[in-house]
Amino acid sequence: MRISNQMSNRMLSNNILESQSAVYRKEQQIASGNRIEKASDDPVAWARLSQLKDLQDGLTQYERNAELVESRLLSVDQMLDSIGSLLQNASELAVQASDGTLNQSDREILAGQVDELLEQLVSRANHPSDGGGYLFGGVQSESEPFTVTRNADGRIDSVTYEGGGISAMVEVAAGDALPNQLVGGGADNGVLISDSSDAFAPLIEMRDALLAGENPAGTTLQTRIDEAAEQVIVGRASVGAYLEHLSFVNEIRSNQEVSLMENISDIADVDLAQAVSELTEKQTAYQAALAMATKTVDLSLLNYI
Repeated sequence: MRISNQMSNRMLSNNILESQSAVYRKEQQIASGNRIEKASDDPVAWARLSQLKDLQDGLTQYERNAELVESRLLSVDQMLDSIGSLLQNASELAVQASDGTLNQSDREILAGQVDELLEQLVSRANHPSDGGGYLFGGVQSESEPFTVTRNADGRIDSVTYEGGGISAMVEVAAGDALPNQLVGGGADNGVLISDSSDAFAPLIEMRDALLAGENPAGTTLQTRIDEAAEQVIVGRASVGAYLEHLSFVNEIRSNQEVSLMENISDIADVDLAQAVSELTEKQTAYQAALAMATKTVDLSLLNYI
């Protein structure tokens, strides 16, 4: 008889604890808004949630990549705009330099202005990128992409491109990558030095001719400077196309993120009305278990008496 009572009490105790635990879990679901907190709550749904959250993490990384690319491309565009202005000024100086009525003092003043433009041009060409590297260094962007040699007077004598031949690519969507900088020099794709144009050489030649008291071939120099400026415009057009494509990619990713969040919500979020109803049922079951235990204890006492 004693063993039977012990078994009965144990069963009642377990019933109470299970009912209490069920009430607690349901209260937690309502409080958190999450139907699934751990794999045992719903193994199949948990596995699906894991897949969806992995996809969500991937989209988050693509978003970070896209922000990086956008920031750097905007910096590239701003710098190219500044370089274009410098070349425009140089073109105007080339016209002035070809004036045959200039005296040597005038030429030296113009040479100083050209030299200052050249220094600014090199500085912008070697502009560092946020987060490391250089805007026009290509994949080899650990050191300044444009190196200079200087004459005995400290003036720039030549400019050479020593950066990478291709741009570093960043994946902004599955199978879709964009450059986060431009190549400053290259036979076909150099934005500042290429087979068809050179942003630095005509300025060096114009300055040296003026300092030597010579009349620079203004028309030829202006044409070469304008060709370099045109290459900069082409570079800006490429950046604009990249940014436009990035905007399209961002819109697609944004829609994907919304869809994923909806799918995750459908699986993981608790149905509040249903959860409240289930909580009421579990509270009722818990109270019934307590009532049953109370009756059993009372009967045990009577039997003992």
